[in-house]
Amino acid sequence: MIRLVRDFLNLTHTDRVVTLGVITKVWEMLAGPVTLVIIARCFTPAVQGYYYTFASILALQVFAELGLGQVIVQFASHEWAHLHLDAAGRIEGDEQAKARLLNLGDWPSAGLPARPCCSSSDSLSAATFSSHAPDRRRWRGRFPGRCFAS
Repeated sequence: MIRLVRDFLNLTHTDRVVTLGVITKVWEMLAGPVTLVIIARCFTPAVQGYYYTFASILALQVFAELGLGQVIVQFASHEWAHLHLDAAGRIEGDEQAKARLLNLGDWPSAGLPARPCCSSSDSLSAATFSSHAPDRRRWRGRFPGRCFAS
Protein backbone atom coordinates (compact mmCIF):
# COMPACT_ATOMS: atom_id res chain seq x y z
CA MET A 1 0.00 0.00 0.00
CA ILE A 2 2.78 2.43 0.93
CA ARG A 3 4.61 1.57 -2.27
CA LEU A 4 1.46 2.34 -4.29
CA VAL A 5 1.11 5.74 -2.63
CA ARG A 6 4.82 6.48 -3.13
CA ASP A 7 4.58 5.54 -6.83
CA PHE A 8 1.53 7.79 -7.24
CA LEU A 9 3.37 10.72 -5.60
CA ASN A 10 6.41 10.18 -7.83
CA LEU A 11 4.17 9.98 -10.90
CA THR A 12 2.47 13.29 -10.04
CA HIS A 13 5.79 14.94 -9.03
CA THR A 14 4.48 15.77 -5.57
CA ASP A 15 7.15 16.80 -3.09
CA ARG A 16 7.38 15.92 0.59
CA VAL A 17 6.00 19.24 1.89
CA VAL A 18 2.81 18.95 -0.15
CA THR A 19 2.41 15.33 0.92
CA LEU A 20 2.74 16.23 4.60
CA GLY A 21 0.25 19.07 4.17
CA VAL A 22 -2.29 16.71 2.63
CA ILE A 23 -1.71 14.14 5.37
CA THR A 24 -2.32 16.85 7.98
CA LYS A 25 -5.65 17.81 6.41
CA VAL A 26 -6.74 14.18 6.13
CA TRP A 27 -5.85 13.65 9.80
CA GLU A 28 -7.90 16.71 10.79
CA MET A 29 -10.82 15.42 8.74
CA LEU A 30 -10.69 12.04 10.49
CA ALA A 31 -9.90 13.29 14.00
CA GLY A 32 -12.66 15.93 14.08
CA PRO A 33 -15.65 13.55 14.15
CA VAL A 34 -13.86 11.22 16.59
CA THR A 35 -13.24 14.17 18.91
CA LEU A 36 -16.90 15.18 18.73
CA VAL A 37 -18.03 11.66 19.67
CA ILE A 38 -15.60 11.53 22.59
CA ILE A 39 -16.77 14.94 23.83
CA ALA A 40 -20.42 13.96 23.56
CA ARG A 41 -19.93 10.65 25.37
CA CYS A 42 -17.36 11.56 28.04
CA PHE A 43 -18.04 15.18 29.01
CA THR A 44 -20.90 16.26 31.22
CA PRO A 45 -23.22 18.92 29.77
CA ALA A 46 -21.53 21.57 31.95
CA VAL A 47 -18.03 20.63 30.75
CA GLN A 48 -19.29 20.50 27.15
CA GLY A 49 -20.56 24.04 27.62
CA TYR A 50 -17.15 25.22 28.78
CA TYR A 51 -15.41 23.35 25.96
CA TYR A 52 -17.61 24.81 23.22
CA THR A 53 -17.52 28.29 24.76
CA PHE A 54 -13.72 28.36 24.75
CA ALA A 55 -13.64 26.81 21.28
CA SER A 56 -15.92 29.60 20.03
CA ILE A 57 -13.77 32.27 21.63
CA LEU A 58 -10.67 30.79 20.00
CA ALA A 59 -12.48 30.68 16.66
CA LEU A 60 -12.99 34.45 16.88
CA GLN A 61 -9.22 34.80 16.52
CA VAL A 62 -9.70 34.34 12.78
CA PHE A 63 -11.62 37.61 12.62
CA ALA A 64 -8.99 39.42 14.69
CA GLU A 65 -6.14 38.30 12.43
CA LEU A 66 -8.00 38.60 9.11
CA GLY A 67 -5.45 36.48 7.29
CA LEU A 68 -2.47 38.48 8.49
CA GLY A 69 -0.34 35.36 8.92
CA GLN A 70 -0.92 34.29 5.32
CA VAL A 71 0.06 37.73 4.06
CA ILE A 72 3.29 37.65 6.09
CA VAL A 73 4.13 34.19 4.75
CA GLN A 74 3.48 35.37 1.18
CA PHE A 75 5.74 38.42 1.48
CA ALA A 76 8.46 36.47 3.30
CA SER A 77 8.38 33.83 0.55
CA HIS A 78 8.89 36.48 -2.12
CA GLU A 79 11.87 37.90 -0.25
CA TRP A 80 13.32 34.43 0.37
CA ALA A 81 13.53 33.88 -3.40
CA HIS A 82 16.61 36.16 -3.32
CA LEU A 83 18.11 34.64 -0.15
CA HIS A 84 19.58 31.34 1.08
CA LEU A 85 21.22 29.82 4.14
CA ASP A 86 24.99 29.36 4.15
CA ALA A 87 26.77 26.38 5.71
CA ALA A 88 26.70 28.03 9.15
CA GLY A 89 22.94 28.63 8.95
CA ARG A 90 23.18 32.39 8.35
CA ILE A 91 20.95 34.17 5.86
CA GLU A 92 22.92 35.21 2.77
CA GLY A 93 21.96 36.93 -0.47
CA ASP A 94 20.68 40.27 -1.68
CA GLU A 95 21.12 42.93 1.02
CA GLN A 96 17.86 44.67 0.10
CA ALA A 97 15.94 41.40 0.39
CA LYS A 98 17.54 40.74 3.81
CA ALA A 99 16.58 44.22 4.97
CA ARG A 100 13.00 43.82 3.72
CA LEU A 101 12.71 40.43 5.42
CA LEU A 102 13.98 41.94 8.67
CA ASN A 103 11.58 44.86 8.38
CA LEU A 104 8.73 42.48 7.69
CA GLY A 105 8.89 41.58 11.37
CA ASP A 106 8.30 45.22 12.31
CA TRP A 107 4.98 46.03 10.71
CA PRO A 108 2.66 43.31 12.05
CA SER A 109 2.87 44.66 15.58
CA ALA A 110 3.30 48.34 14.71
CA GLY A 111 -0.32 49.16 13.93
CA LEU A 112 -2.09 46.33 15.72
CA PRO A 113 -1.86 46.85 19.47
CA ALA A 114 -4.58 44.26 20.10
CA ARG A 115 -2.62 41.48 18.40
CA PRO A 116 -1.09 39.09 20.93
CA CYS A 117 2.51 39.32 19.72
CA CYS A 118 3.98 37.35 22.55
CA SER A 119 2.74 34.01 21.33
CA SER A 120 5.20 31.17 21.19
CA SER A 121 5.46 31.35 17.39
CA ASP A 122 6.36 35.03 17.49
CA SER A 123 8.95 34.37 20.18
CA LEU A 124 10.40 31.57 18.07
CA SER A 125 10.51 33.92 15.07
CA ALA A 126 12.30 36.53 17.13
CA ALA A 127 14.88 34.01 18.26
CA THR A 128 15.43 32.77 14.71
CA PHE A 129 15.71 36.17 13.07
CA SER A 130 17.77 37.68 15.87
CA SER A 131 20.49 35.11 15.37
CA HIS A 132 20.58 35.71 11.59
CA ALA A 133 19.78 39.42 11.37
CA PRO A 134 22.35 41.78 9.79
CA ASP A 135 22.16 44.04 12.85
CA ARG A 136 21.24 41.87 15.82
CA ARG A 137 20.87 44.68 18.33
CA ARG A 138 18.32 46.46 16.15
CA TRP A 139 16.05 43.41 16.00
CA ARG A 140 16.39 42.41 19.65
CA GLY A 141 15.67 45.91 20.88
CA ARG A 142 12.48 46.58 18.97
CA PHE A 143 10.71 43.23 18.83
CA PRO A 144 10.34 42.47 22.57
CA GLY A 145 9.32 46.08 23.20
CA ARG A 146 6.55 45.89 20.65
CA CYS A 147 5.42 42.54 22.00
CA PHE A 148 5.18 43.99 25.48
CA ALA A 149 3.39 47.12 24.27
CA SER A 150 0.80 45.15 22.39
